[in-house]
Parts: sequence; structure tokens; C-alpha cells
Amino acid sequence: MAEIIFTSHDDKSLTSILSNSRRSDDSDNGSNISGSDERQNDDENELESGSENGDGMKAVFVKGKSDTGDDDSDDDNFFANAEDQEEQKKRIQEMNENALVFYVCHHVTDGERCFWVMMFPKLPWYLQYKCFKMDVQFSYEKANKSIPYSIEFLNEHKLREEYSQSNTMIYPSGKNYPEVRWYTVIITSRINPKAELEQQLKIFTKRFKGLYSEKTEPSPGRRCMTYLLNSGSDKITDGLKKYMGQDESIIADKINSELIDLGKKPHRYEYKQTMDRFLPDYYIKSFLQDHLNSTSWESVDNRTKKACYKGYPKYKLPDWNKISI
Repeated sequence: MAEIIFTSHDDKSLTSILSNSRRSDDSDNGSNISGSDERQNDDENELESGSENGDGMKAVFVKGKSDTGDDDSDDDNFFANAEDQEEQKKRIQEMNENALVFYVCHHVTDGERCFWVMMFPKLPWYLQYKCFKMDVQFSYEKANKSIPYSIEFLNEHKLREEYSQSNTMIYPSGKNYPEVRWYTVIITSRINPKAELEQQLKIFTKRFKGLYSEKTEPSPGRRCMTYLLNSGSDKITDGLKKYMGQDESIIADKINSELIDLGKKPHRYEYKQTMDRFLPDYYIKSFLQDHLNSTSWESVDNRTKKACYKGYPKYKLPDWNKISI
């Protein structure tokens, strides 16, 4: 079972860290991993980060750990180190610094379902979302299982300067094209959306970490190189050869080491974001068109507009008809 570390509400930086669990997940879609029976009565209730126990503490899921070997014959000094708070703070800080931080936006609804946009942290520059998506989808298809929404809607976007009112993009130093990030959309029902979201994030974390595990065959590095060499990604392969040498086997080994390190990082999810923190206007508009069938700002309710733009209604929305890539 998963080891759980509890952190107080005052630890604002540690929102929710999830890692691999030895429990099966795909058969449990919709189950409440926080153990609560909380119900949402209206769309104004917002997602609270983490899961709480009766003492107001938040449960943080970290690396899976077996309970075998504990014979329950503890002596009276078992918790003799309980006051070592400095060590506890040190471990929490290490988890914060090492975590991959994902950003989950306020949910919006079409009246029947809830939609959550999730934006990814910066990943290795050579890592392609299509490669990740293809590998995970293939495994689900081979197992005759439904593909999760977090994989089905995985895509990439150009990177916006945070909350830029002028829709300004971020360009790498010396480059004439903007940086890109991955993002996806997660869909839940309105019955218990918070629990369903947490379950889907748990599954996503498990698949992400599983694909970039040293136990995965073919290895993560070999999978990545096979994709790059057969997908016309010449600029990326040329860049890898420039920095890692001409030998493709050596490159695959180096990539493999980096991806396995990536897979070991805990995942932290920060909630209650607005889409304009990272998404340019074009991607916000596309999301509204694709998932809410929006045709103009007049067809979008105020709650959804607030989920899209941090400054709304103080700041004017961009001209719908002039929004383009």
C-alpha cells in the first residue's frame, strides 16, 4: 500500500504529491481516494487540494511501500523520535524541490459534465507528447481498456507569459519560435467531481511514472529514440547528436538515464489555476469551442470566463473574432 505523509494546512507549497501505489486503479474510476463521502451541491464549490483526515491534516501520497515485516510488537519507545521536526521539514522540502508540478485549472461545466484543464511543467526538450501519448494508448488498447481522458486529450501549447494581457509568448534565448508545454483536459461527472479528478490524477501519475521506469521494456530511452528516428524529428535528433555524440546507442542510454530519473520524481498538483497562466488566447478559445460548443463570449457564462482569465471581469476579454494562432 502507499506510504502517506501528513502535512499541515500551513504548508502552502506542498499541494498534493502522488506516486505509484501497489493498488489496482483502472477498475476504480470514480472512487474517492480521499476516503470522504463529500458531495458537491453546486458548481461554485471549488476543489480543495489534498485529502483531509479528521485532524485537519492533508494526506500526501508518495512512493509505494510494503507493510510486510511489521509484526505489530512495538516497544514503548517506537515513536521516540516523534519530536524530530527538523528532519520532517527537511524531507518535506526535498519532496517539494524534487517534484514535478502540474497545474489544474478551475473546472467548468456544460451542465452535465465538469472539465478540468491541466498544464504540465517543463519536461526534457527532446521529449515529445505524441511519443508519450502513443505508447500509453497502445498499452491500453492491447489490454482492451478504455483510454483515460488525460491521455486522450493530451496535446501541446505555445507558452504564454503568465497572465499576459497582451497574449505575449515566451521565446527561448536566441530562438524565433515560442516555447511549448504539454496540457490536457480531464472530464468528470458532476456527482462527485473532486473525487473523480483525484482518481484520474492518480492513474495519470501511475502511467507517467510507469512508462519512465527502469522496469519498462523496451526501455524509456529506446522508445524515445525509436520515435524520434522514425517520425521525421530530424531537428531533435540532430540536436541530440550535437550534445551527446553521433552514436545513437549511446544517445539512447543517456536519454534512458534522464527519463528514469524523471519517472522517479513525485508529482505535485496545484489547483484553482486560471487558463491564462500558461495558455495563449488561441488555446483557451479552442478549449471552449471543443468542449463547451462556445461560439462567442456571449455564449460563455461568467464563471467560465473567470476560470479562463485571472483578471476577468476587471480586464477586458480579447476580441473573440480576432483570436488566432
